[in-house]
Amino acid sequence: YFDNAANSLQWAARANAAIGNKGKALQQVREAMTLIQQMPDDGYRQNIYYAAVEIFKINGLHDSAAYYSGLYQQLHDSLEKKIATSSLAISNMRLSEEKNRYNIRRMQLEKKSQMQQRNFIILAILLLSVISLLVVNRQRLRLKYRHDSLEKEKEIIETEVSAARQQMELFTQNIIEKTSLIEKLEQQMKNNNSFAGQQDTIAALSSLTILTEADWDKFKQLFEKMNPMFFQHLKISAPDITVAEQRMAALTRLKLTTRQMASMQGISPDSVHKTRQRLRFRLGVSNETNLEEFLGSV
Repeated sequence: YFDNAANSLQWAARANAAIGNKGKALQQVREAMTLIQQMPDDGYRQNIYYAAVEIFKINGLHDSAAYYSGLYQQLHDSLEKKIATSSLAISNMRLSEEKNRYNIRRMQLEKKSQMQQRNFIILAILLLSVISLLVVNRQRLRLKYRHDSLEKEKEIIETEVSAARQQMELFTQNIIEKTSLIEKLEQQMKNNNSFAGQQDTIAALSSLTILTEADWDKFKQLFEKMNPMFFQHLKISAPDITVAEQRMAALTRLKLTTRQMASMQGISPDSVHKTRQRLRFRLGVSNETNLEEFLGSV
């Protein structure tokens, strides 16, 4: 059965194409074309043309793909036309039966009084008018309610975004002030000659350079209100991105200095540079591209 064999071969070709065996797939689809010529079947031929288009594409044979795409479309349209013609014949037969039933019913209804017919029509028109009016009025009320709900939701969202922006500005300002205080403490530590004084300064400095998980969660919530879907887009661009790299991406988008990023996370400026380099590599951003501008478009 050459037609069945041809159809089976085109499925095997699709399977090989799916697992990357492009050459094998190409050989099988060509053999399928040879077999279908010996026992033509338009349904199977349509399947083979469809498989040929995809397999020629992945093998870089775009002219062949275009050619078989045209053949597939012609055959597909022809089959659809046959189905439509058959369906039309059935519909015409059913329509003829319905006409016969209608004629019988009409002859029966003609026995009734013309006055009853007129009254019935008037009543039906009045009933349909009332129903239509009620439906239209209900749709109008529903649209009005939806519009009012959307307006309220928009106002709430705008209020939340405005509040988040203000809180983010305060949060960033605190970071800047914190960095300035750290620099002062470091300078004080350098100028302080007493051991006890150095210990106090080191303790104060340590307490300021550590960013807790609670601090990060609060920052992240505020950041996401101002930049919706930022972290989700990062995960799409780099599914294996680490938490540290996500933090660095967010701080870079805020355009903080290296010193501010370092003090905020309790790491050295050198560690900031290394993390930024890992972030570039993770996102596929070259050194010639401005990282802040790239993250600004995420």
